[in-house]
Amino acid sequence: MTRENLIAIADRFIQWIQSQDKSPAALSACVAPEVVLHIPFPGLSPDFAGLLTHHERVNTATNDMRCVVKTVAVDEAASMVTEFWEAWGHHTGYPPPPPFHTFTHQHIFTNLAFVV
Repeated sequence: MTRENLIAIADRFIQWIQSQDKSPAALSACVAPEVVLHIPFPGLSPDFAGLLTHHERVNTATNDMRCVVKTVAVDEAASMVTEFWEAWGHHTGYPPPPPFHTFTHQHIFTNLAFVV
């Protein structure tokens, strides 16, 4: 897959992250249903369903979250994209407990690897 195609997939993922769309169809536009998360979110399954549940919880806790991609690294041979991004929003909690502290415009840098 070309660099441009890999970045396009990663861009669709960021658009999904910023959306309020919690449907499996929206996620499947950028992530394969058989995806395996090598570092799963705490308490969630390391698969498509876990990623969907995490998205629902994040949107419940931070419904105005926005992300900006800061750096992109592409490995065409491995069909992998690694992005470093900045996210911000008004955080009111991540259900279910334990509760997390509230923050406003807290900057978070995240590293996600997309393997296609």
